[in-house]
Amino acid sequence: MPTSSSLGERGWPSSFTDMHIPYHLFTLSLTRKRLAALFLILFLVLNTSSPISKQNFIGTPDTLRRVGSHEESALVTQNGKTIGQRIENYAVNNLIIVTICNKGMATEWLQQWYISARRANIQNVIVVATDTEAFEWIQERIGNRVIDATDFVPLIQAERWNKIKNEDKIRNAAFNWRSGGYESIVTQRATILKKILETTNLNVLYSDTDIHWMLNPSQILKKYMIHNVCLQREKGDELGDYNCSGVMLFLNSEVTLKFLAAWEQYIKKRMLQKGFFTDQEEVNHLLSDLQKHKNGHAINDIYFSNFSACTLDWDEFPSGINFFFQRERGKGKRDKTCSSKMCRTTVWSPVRNLLRRGVPNSTVLVHHNFAKSNKIKIQRAKDNGLWLDLSHEDWFD
Repeated sequence: MPTSSSLGERGWPSSFTDMHIPYHLFTLSLTRKRLAALFLILFLVLNTSSPISKQNFIGTPDTLRRVGSHEESALVTQNGKTIGQRIENYAVNNLIIVTICNKGMATEWLQQWYISARRANIQNVIVVATDTEAFEWIQERIGNRVIDATDFVPLIQAERWNKIKNEDKIRNAAFNWRSGGYESIVTQRATILKKILETTNLNVLYSDTDIHWMLNPSQILKKYMIHNVCLQREKGDELGDYNCSGVMLFLNSEVTLKFLAAWEQYIKKRMLQKGFFTDQEEVNHLLSDLQKHKNGHAINDIYFSNFSACTLDWDEFPSGINFFFQRERGKGKRDKTCSSKMCRTTVWSPVRNLLRRGVPNSTVLVHHNFAKSNKIKIQRAKDNGLWLDLSHEDWFD
């Protein structure tokens, strides 16, 4: 069952401090002609230079959107449909399942993700490609179910990733853990997912691409829909204890959008520091701060909005550590990746018989994380019967 944490029924502050802007009185001795000239100049400036003229908007008065910027021009796509409308077209029962990948991840893992979903009778899936090359490669295989992120939302950019261009085989293989390329992809999650929720009315189940689907999650997810956000567990069973950002459920609401915006800001702030990091570290810092009401200027809007979060059951949505290893009682230890109380009395050992893993009619997926390299990850999947033997033609069956 999910474990959850709610920040309770807290109202907004009962009063606000008035803001008074100082001003100075002064006199102007202008003739009527001078005043008229000033108004004429002002009128001409507003109607020729302003980016907010009527031509820059589309829609009805209550849904006007500027189309002059990269962000909003991207919302109008083929056949007059916005990207948000295209995404909604593939939803089932107001739920869309999303993965995000670059070209390397797409060539190695996307077919496994997509075909295993289809064989589990999961129809409500889309893919967000992080670059145009990946988008074109994926579109040839799954059509309009792929979205080019660069046409959808401005992605985070950083000088620290410039050297990635020189990495060997960057376009042909998935990035390994702790590489700059890996960091450059996973840190986009909050930005992309926030945009999907902003431009649709859908709830979102996000999953990494290195996932094998076993069941359609629709029925099992219903019990989690009382929360704004739910995340996959790693070793610990408590909220904020290195929960995995590789599988996350988002209920579309204002407070969920506030959570995603705060997560995005945590990522951007961390990028100003040196050293490798992941979005997963920052979402757990945010969850921890919310529970302790720490870093108030960044999280108050969420804290005072009755925000609720949970962790996904580790037999229903197992990460690599919880599928390829089994939990046993023993002398464990608490560290930065496992700080829950149960970590003191739990050890993980390799599973001897994977056929016994999972719960019949309950295990939704297997996440192939918790491996030192992508090569090891793929081989482990093959060794345990979780790698589909597919051809190019299987994309189109």
